[in-house]
Amino acid sequence: MTLLVDHLTGVNYGFLLHKPVVASILDYLSDRRWIYIVELEGLALLFFVLLYAPFALPGQRKKTAI
Repeated sequence: MTLLVDHLTGVNYGFLLHKPVVASILDYLSDRRWIYIVELEGLALLFFVLLYAPFALPGQRKKTAI
């Protein structure tokens, strides 16, 4: 849905239409759009897992100690 709205309005929300003009970590992703979007989703998932890990790990230690 967002990709459709980006096309209709000409906005690049979430960098779905193209990479940002300035240098960023997204420069390491593919130039083909469908591969780029899949890689972008994988990168977002990796960041979510890394950000959630400090909260998940203490809970795991408590469960194994019981």
